[in-house]
Amino acid sequence: MTQDDAIKQVEDHAKRLHIPLYLCTPKTPSGLVQEYREISVKNPVGFDFTVAKGKSRDLLLAIIDSGKFGYDSPDSLFGLLAGCVARRSGFKMSFREIGIGHSMHIQIGDSKCNAHLDSIGIAPARDKTGANLYDFSKLNAHWDRDLRPELGPLKHFDVEVIRGKNDITGNTQWGGILSIKKKF
Repeated sequence: MTQDDAIKQVEDHAKRLHIPLYLCTPKTPSGLVQEYREISVKNPVGFDFTVAKGKSRDLLLAIIDSGKFGYDSPDSLFGLLAGCVARRSGFKMSFREIGIGHSMHIQIGDSKCNAHLDSIGIAPARDKTGANLYDFSKLNAHWDRDLRPELGPLKHFDVEVIRGKNDITGNTQWGGILSIKKKF
């Protein structure tokens, strides 16, 4: 896959969601992208970009108006963790396409934004406030396919999601185990 192919794949997916993630030019003034920056042709396919002057609000409104995204809200533990990864990379907000299959993830920052296609969606629904509800059973696959390739030295960590009954309440609970895969 070439960089042009990666851009087209993300642009086409965004277009189906009514997000104009293409270059803003005299011929396409509705485009939100000023400039493509780092382009990934490996999983997850996507790119960093700068928003065209005066179009940051348009990007946010397009995401919200599409009705197809949820927000990684810091009000939930997992939303806080998912958003923390985005904030650590310089982004202020993180939006995921609702679904469990191939899904778009858009992160918005002051100086740059990112749009990429996760091979595994982890947010099958959102709550009444627009915050993502997560499917923890998809977390392992998302970690292995979408996150591990771009984590550098953290790629040696494994995540295991466990589920079981709470001995006190009898309700099903989720837990996570983070382990080191090999010695450094």
